[in-house]
Amino acid sequence: MSLGAYGLASTLAMPWVAGWAAIHPRLRRHWAERVAWTLPAVEPGALWLHAASLGEGQAAAAVAAGLSARWPELPLLRT
Repeated sequence: MSLGAYGLASTLAMPWVAGWAAIHPRLRRHWAERVAWTLPAVEPGALWLHAASLGEGQAAAAVAAGLSARWPELPLLRT
């Protein structure tokens, strides 16, 4: 899907998604971050680990565990 088509689809779906989130409290939490209106708070010097799928998330969790074991003072931001 091209970037323009994705943007159009996202814009058209937003009222439905917002309505769904309004009736599900779990989805309202961090709403602005979910739709990229704000970014999560980042501690200075933090290492940002981002995963976009379940497999990537599992791999990132293993990497984060190894980093935390070796450098416990290193701040990690996981998204």
